[in-house]
Amino acid sequence: MANSFSSSSTSSNDSNASPVLEKVSTPGVPLDAVRTVSFKDSDKAAECLIQAFAKDEVARYFIDTNDMGMYGEDVKWKLHCDIMRYITAAHCLNGLVTAVGDEEDAFGAVALW
Repeated sequence: MANSFSSSSTSSNDSNASPVLEKVSTPGVPLDAVRTVSFKDSDKAAECLIQAFAKDEVARYFIDTNDMGMYGEDVKWKLHCDIMRYITAAHCLNGLVTAVGDEEDAFGAVALW
């Protein structure tokens, strides 16, 4: 991932202390390299989201239902991937998709607006 945040408490003895966020970046990837994603790169943007939300309970809300119990995890994974690709493509066509970082097959981070 191109950018991430690590947190640490301001005081180890104060349980009510707010965490301090520290920006951590991958060498060679500028933090300000935000760009708009075109439709031709929608699969690349979707791959970032597929991985980011692979175990997210909200993203899997439509997949982990009682009526999907007869299907194996491979079918559920394909459905998860398809949903992320369709949502990302729709945002590329009728919204705004931004990304930072650039790997061969996925961006470091993606935002759908």
